[in-house]
Amino acid sequence: MHSKILHNESLSDSSFTYDYLLQWDWPEHIEMLLRRLIWARLAELSDDRKTSAQESDPSDHLAAKVCWMIAVNPNTHCAVLDVLASLNSSAFAERVAENSNACAETLMRLSDHPCHHVRCAVADNPNSPVTVITKLARDDHADVRFALAENHNLPLEILQILGEDENCYVASRANRTLQRLNPPAVSHIRFSKQQADALPMRKRASR
Repeated sequence: MHSKILHNESLSDSSFTYDYLLQWDWPEHIEMLLRRLIWARLAELSDDRKTSAQESDPSDHLAAKVCWMIAVNPNTHCAVLDVLASLNSSAFAERVAENSNACAETLMRLSDHPCHHVRCAVADNPNSPVTVITKLARDDHADVRFALAENHNLPLEILQILGEDENCYVASRANRTLQRLNPPAVSHIRFSKQQADALPMRKRASR
């Protein structure tokens, strides 16, 4: 699936240089894939029989897997995530929007993404600035607003706005989140003297 996304959504376009990804230190499993990618590409370049009319190079499939693993890695640098978010792929954009290392600027740009799944991921990311959250609270898609309504890290003002949402599911979810954050105060139970006398008394420690 990833290679299909890569090939169909121009992720393998020559304007994107994988040299950029080689500037960073990666976990061993990603480093291994990067070395395999370089080797596969060199093998393809040395094959004079291959023509552009043939189906996509194996390196395209491997490159998609490499980028996918980098996008979901929680230790990926925010600058690399920003590059991956710029690619013409909603699947990669969603993975970046879910990443806890994504910076506020990247999330701000992804909050305008045409795919509502990406905007839902932005709504759930703790790094999303308040300005982005406020905008998403009025998003046209109910799923985006619902994603915000179940986020316990939102400012109370945003949850109160969502609690009056025109969509009953969004409003109900937001009100339940508010109740969990601010549970109703439990009134003090008043005992009559007779009830108080019936309560077991704590034994005093003998001196």
